[in-house]
Amino acid sequence: MALQPIIRSQARPAAAADKTAAVRPAARDSRKRYCIILRIRHRDLNPDEITAALGWQPNVSWRAGEESVTPTGRPLASVRTDGLWSRQFEWRTDQAISDSLNEVLQQLAEHQRLFHRLDDISAQTALYLQLPGSLNIGDHIGYETLGKFANLRIALEIEVFPDWT
Repeated sequence: MALQPIIRSQARPAAAADKTAAVRPAARDSRKRYCIILRIRHRDLNPDEITAALGWQPNVSWRAGEESVTPTGRPLASVRTDGLWSRQFEWRTDQAISDSLNEVLQQLAEHQRLFHRLDDISAQTALYLQLPGSLNIGDHIGYETLGKFANLRIALEIEVFPDWT
């Protein structure tokens, strides 16, 4: 079964309202939330080739030489210097981060030759882990998982966003 690029959990039912709700602290969602983004960059990258090879539509893509735009689509006075293909996977779950990384890596392992070819041309290929800074969240990423990154020649990048909700 192929991993679906956006993973969302089911909504929890709302609690019944009562007159004391205003004085109680807000209920906290104890589930972890994070994003794992597959990102590929290279000056000669053709995003359509990556889409065809992986069978996933990118959230963001462009070719070198295209006009630069902001995330909202406003044109900038520059052109892209490299090509980019990026696909985001989102989790709101009790599942460990390492388990989610392994799910993505298992799907990518089917395309090992693609990632080796990308590495051979010096493309930057990474799984980028975005963590919210508003939560105490972490995990143990074992050598078995790190070995999968090495076998695919994919880097692991990690960033924390302090005000991400």
